Amino acid sequence: MKEKTKILLVDDYDIGRYSTKKTLESAGYEVIEADSGKKAIELAKSEKPDLIILDVNLPDINGFEVLKHIKGNKDTKDISVIHLSATCKDKESKIFGIDEGADSYLVQPIEKEELLSTIKAILRMKRAELEEKALRKEKELIFSSINEGIVFLDKDGHIKDCNPAFLSIVGKNKEDV
Repeated sequence: MKEKTKILLVDDYDIGRYSTKKTLESAGYEVIEADSGKKAIELAKSEKPDLIILDVNLPDINGFEVLKHIKGNKDTKDISVIHLSATCKDKESKIFGIDEGADSYLVQPIEKEELLSTIKAILRMKRAELEEKALRKEKELIFSSINEGIVFLDKDGHIKDCNPAFLSIVGKNKEDV
């Protein structure tokens, strides 16, 4: 059985959070909630959600600072984040949020279809990144376990990459080739 995608929904406005939660749950997502920046940071670390929907205007720590904490922590830095705001609608806030590490910045009120399609797009990109990372790791494992020396050259004949067997043949370290 496939595990549900877990979303951390961070909003201090109870009615808005309830409405968004119902939209997300009806689309099949598991939703955990936080009503403050401090609680959001704690839940991001303990729950490891797949995605965080983060209000910018929170009572204790603003959403930009919460984002900085999340992206600055090795355990949470890879979690996708959507900034959501009803108050910080200006271009500068949007650019700042994206530049600080948010994957998207949406302005409220927002149609539920737009929110859901943004979530789907971000999760697709995250899945593709994870698949690519796994393939790269698998390639590296295979490449390093082959007993024959293998070397990749660029168009000018300079070594781009080589496996441990090649290094053993030429008697050099990776840094020396």
